[in-house]
Amino acid sequence: MIFTGNIQWDDCGDVYLGAKDELQFPELDSLPGVYLFRLDDGKKTEVYIGETDNMKRRATQYRNPGSSQTTNINLNKIMKNNLKSGGRITIYLMNLMTVEVDGRIIGGLDDKYVRRFLENAAILHAIQQGDQLLNM
Repeated sequence: MIFTGNIQWDDCGDVYLGAKDELQFPELDSLPGVYLFRLDDGKKTEVYIGETDNMKRRATQYRNPGSSQTTNINLNKIMKNNLKSGGRITIYLMNLMTVEVDGRIIGGLDDKYVRRFLENAAILHAIQQGDQLLNM
C-alpha cells in the first residue's frame, strides 16, 4: 500500500482575548477540517492538532466549553494563560482535501476516517519534528 500526499497548512489568523476574557477566533467556515493551534509564549512553542466536521462550531466549543468537555476546558485554560502572559496563538488549517492510496482517492475531509487519519499523520509528523504537543 502506498500513501501519497503533501500536508500543508494555511494560516487562518490569530486567536486573541476579547471582552470578558473570551477567546476570539478568526473567521472560520462551517466546513470539516484538520486544524493546528501553535501557542508561542516567547520561551517555548507548543502545538495542538485536532479534527472536526465543522470548524466554526469547534472554535465555539473551545471558547465556551461544556462542563463535560474535558479537552475543551483544558485547552481553553491553556490558551487563555498563554494570551494573558503575552503569548501568541495562531490557527492553521490543513489544505489537503483528499487522501490517495495506491493511486486511488479514498476520501476527503468530509469523511471522519480520513480526518482522523490526517490528524494522526500530522501528530506523528509533529512528534518527529520534536514539537511539544499539547495532545499528549
